[in-house]
Amino acid sequence: LSPVCLGSLRRAASINAEYMGEKVGFSKANERPAGAITDKTPESVKLIISALADNGLFSQFDQDPAQISKIVEEMWKLEVKAGKTLIKQGDPGDNFYVVESGNFMIFVSDPKKSEGDGILVASCGQGNTFGELALLYNSPRAATVKATEDSIVWAIGRGTFRRVLMQISCGQLAEYKGFLASVPIFKSLTSKERSKIAEALDTVEYKLGDVIIKQDDTDGDTFYIVKSGRAVVMKKEKVPNCVAARLRLP
Repeated sequence: LSPVCLGSLRRAASINAEYMGEKVGFSKANERPAGAITDKTPESVKLIISALADNGLFSQFDQDPAQISKIVEEMWKLEVKAGKTLIKQGDPGDNFYVVESGNFMIFVSDPKKSEGDGILVASCGQGNTFGELALLYNSPRAATVKATEDSIVWAIGRGTFRRVLMQISCGQLAEYKGFLASVPIFKSLTSKERSKIAEALDTVEYKLGDVIIKQDDTDGDTFYIVKSGRAVVMKKEKVPNCVAARLRLP
């Protein structure tokens, strides 16, 4: 059977446009600086995409490369000299960074010492990321980040990130609503009711041969709708691995 892409309804909700935009609000102060460089070489784009893929915050965009591309397009270039403190613990969080070149040390304050950088807890080099909490919460920085050599990072501010996320979420919501309208069991619902379901949908991809649901498992908390591809339902009966049904795109 072909690979399957499923829309799933889960009990746990992911970060959505309502939380990121309407409830928290946008901050124009976090938009990129005037004259900032956003042009990127193919190598830089590849590095940023790879770095974002390794960051859990951006996992919700993995199903659609076009969505990640919107984030990448907005990121701006920043050169950081050796010894410069890019993030200081306790300061307001504003930007998220991807390291293109150079190296950074990450420190947290030492309660036993009032001077110095603090306790070294990590280092970041090419392809690493830091500062993602600034995209979610208006809270003080939890650590200090200092360049140990001349470095280059790509940055995106909270305001820009939320604006792009809103654009992505609105487009995705419209797509899901149209998709649900073609599913027989949802046709009797009102447009408003389908919208509520669409807001809770998440896209999950399965490769050929993957098991989506296993008979007798007790952790069933997800409802699946086949968005693309094909799947089969098999049930343990007198005939081993009997095919009970075949599922495909409505």
